[in-house]
Amino acid sequence: MILLDAITCQNCKRRSVYQPTKRGWQYAGRNASEMDTDPVAISCPHCTHVYEYEGPEPPPFPLGEATQYPIAFYVPLVCDQPGCDSPLRVKAVRPAGTTLEAVCHEVPNWTLHDLFCPRGHPIVESKAQSGYC
Repeated sequence: MILLDAITCQNCKRRSVYQPTKRGWQYAGRNASEMDTDPVAISCPHCTHVYEYEGPEPPPFPLGEATQYPIAFYVPLVCDQPGCDSPLRVKAVRPAGTTLEAVCHEVPNWTLHDLFCPRGHPIVESKAQSGYC
């Protein structure tokens, strides 16, 4: 059985999956820093609000045998600071079959909440890095 980690959107309060679970046997005996638990910016598939999340919520979500595995897009958002070339990668997990074109179409309508580029500059406008979309 495949297990997926989930988060609850801070806006719409709906639970959604965002990565394969990291709590399997291959992670036994590892500490949090060895399990890729750094904060990650995630776009909710339901309301498209983007927040940074610290880690998964237990319990993991089982992927049913008849369910298709979701697809993850990593959208690089442009930093609003002039001259900064450090985009913030936002994880957008969408249903199987979703295209990059569809995700790019929704990016300008994402609502961002307290997001910063890797250099610490605030990101206010939801704009994908040139060449991605």
